[in-house]
Amino acid sequence: MRLALTAFFALLLTVAAAGREWKDSTGQYAIEAELVKVVDGDVHLRRPDGSVIAVPIDRLCMADQQFLRSQAPAPAPVALTLIREGGAASVIVTNGRPKEAQALAAAELQEHLRLMSGVTLPIVPEQELQADADTVLILVGQSNRVSQLGVDTTSLEPESIVIKTVGNALILAARMAAAARTSAPARCGRCTIFSRTNWACAGSGPATLGESSRGRRRSACPHWTSRKRQW
Repeated sequence: MRLALTAFFALLLTVAAAGREWKDSTGQYAIEAELVKVVDGDVHLRRPDGSVIAVPIDRLCMADQQFLRSQAPAPAPVALTLIREGGAASVIVTNGRPKEAQALAAAELQEHLRLMSGVTLPIVPEQELQADADTVLILVGQSNRVSQLGVDTTSLEPESIVIKTVGNALILAARMAAAARTSAPARCGRCTIFSRTNWACAGSGPATLGESSRGRRRSACPHWTSRKRQW
């Protein structure tokens, strides 16, 4: 634990911070001090009298450890090159059996990148992926590889999207809104369908079997789904 914290805070720069209260992990001891620096897993604090003390990070309370993490410099953004010198430097990856929305998203992305660069990136199912370490992977939608990189779209709120880089991978994944399910109404056996909008039903009142309903009130048949205008 201490080694991990040491590595994490090794890049922490000296901070001229205002004095604050620091507590130990038991909550029984506290001092007012100013953060000076973090070195080799110890946090150096300056007391009001000017003296500096070194305290092991893992001896601090969780709130103070989290405060130190917030002071650490953010990692530098990683530049991912998708197209290099007129050729593909990346590949679009979907899962083995992409859903319609995922396949469409991959195709749309491929087309937009082609229009921008003149280069058509390949679309490859993840089980067929054979890319070297320098190839950027554009992961579209949920897949095994996306899960291995720590992204699970099922944990997102509906209509949410994740755009994230992990190493040489660019993750583009989303959770769509749940589609409303409507069951097709059962026909009574007395309905005759001429087309999706032209039908007759012997049990619908004025219409008789074989008589077109065109021009009549479609709601006359109890099996007509008025909202979708279809059976």
